[in-house]
Amino acid sequence: MRMHFIVATLLVAPWVTAAAQDTTRMRDSIPAQPNSYKQAPQDGFETLSDEMVLTRMHQTHQKEIKMGQLAQRNGSAKVKSYGARLVKEHSAADQKVTAVAKKLGISTTSAMWMTPTHTYRQPGDTTDRDTTSRQGYSHHQPGDSLHARQGADSAKQREKQEHADLMGRLGTLRGAAFDSVFANAMVEGHQSTIRMLEPAQNQTQSAEVRTLIGNTLPTVREHLRIAQSLTTSATTTSSSQQ
Repeated sequence: MRMHFIVATLLVAPWVTAAAQDTTRMRDSIPAQPNSYKQAPQDGFETLSDEMVLTRMHQTHQKEIKMGQLAQRNGSAKVKSYGARLVKEHSAADQKVTAVAKKLGISTTSAMWMTPTHTYRQPGDTTDRDTTSRQGYSHHQPGDSLHARQGADSAKQREKQEHADLMGRLGTLRGAAFDSVFANAMVEGHQSTIRMLEPAQNQTQSAEVRTLIGNTLPTVREHLRIAQSLTTSATTTSSSQQ
C-alpha cells in the first residue's frame, strides 16, 4: 500500500505543479486595470479643480472691490482708508488670478461655482445658512446631474441676492451706522475666504494655483485682522453715542 501511495504522489505532483504555473501565467498576463477614480485625500476634502478655485477667487475679489468702493463713499475716516486698501489690494490680487487663469487656459467667468458655507451676515442675523457639504462649499460642473446643477444654481442665486441685499442696505447708511454693518460683513466675508483657500491650497492640481493661494492668504488674513479691529471701534463708538 505504501508503494501505491508513493507512485500516486509522483503521478499527481507534476500535474499540480503545472496547474499552478498555468494559473500564475494567466494572472500575470492580465493587464493591470487603471484606477477609474481618484483616491480621496486623507483629510476628508474632495480634490478641487484649478478652475473652481480660480473662479471663486475672482468672484471674491470682485465683491471685495465693490465693498471697498462703497466704504470709501459712506464710511468714517478709518473705514474709508480700509476701503481704499481693499480696492487696491484685491484689484492687484485679481490681476494675478486672471494671469494664472490665462496661463492655464481657464475662464474665470465660467458656470463653475463654489458656494461657501457662510456668507455675509448682518448683526443679529442668526439664520443658519450652513446648507452645503462638509467641505464648506458645494460646486457643480458640466456633466453633473440635473438635481445637482439645480441645487448649485439655487445656491449661486441665493448668494448673489444676499450680497445685493447687503450692498443695498449699506448704501442707505452713513458714518458709524455704516461702519458697524460693514465691519461685521468684512469679518464674515474674509473668514469665509480663508476657509475656502486653506484647504484648496492642498487640493488644487497646478503649482501655479497653489503658489497663488499661498501669496493671497497673508493679505486676506491681514484684511480680517483690520476688520476685526474695526468692529471693536464701531462698537465703542456706538456705545459712546448712547
